Amino acid sequence: MISFLFQVFLLMFLGTITPSLGASQQEATPINAPSANTIVGAWEHTLSKNPQCKEIYIFRPDGTLTVLSGNRRFEDRYEINAQADERGRFKLTGITQVNTDGIDCAGRSRSYVGKPYTVYIQFEGHDKCNAYGRPGDTKESWSMRRITH
Repeated sequence: MISFLFQVFLLMFLGTITPSLGASQQEATPINAPSANTIVGAWEHTLSKNPQCKEIYIFRPDGTLTVLSGNRRFEDRYEINAQADERGRFKLTGITQVNTDGIDCAGRSRSYVGKPYTVYIQFEGHDKCNAYGRPGDTKESWSMRRITH
């Protein structure tokens, strides 16, 4: 006759049952939680002051970003931290390498080439995110919704 403990061990080994987890392990990040890679894809932002003009942000896995805003196009390089901070925000840094002439959705025409920037991205699931200008900000600077993966 097989002992009860051996049966439990065998069932755990075969994956039929799982051991009870402590509180710290149960509160671990869910498998489907957003990660830094969640940023990859195309996102849309609508400016509240100019709702008919939509900005498109296309983040690629190689660290390049294209922004389409008004009749302008921006080509940037970006990096995003692999881990979120204690607020669940990912630090994203970037620099504009190319921008075309014209007027963007905010009504600006100035050059951003060579200007670094930092924003803090907080995902709401996989299809919406908010960007904050500083890590401790409580009101987002803008939000985006995913349009493609």
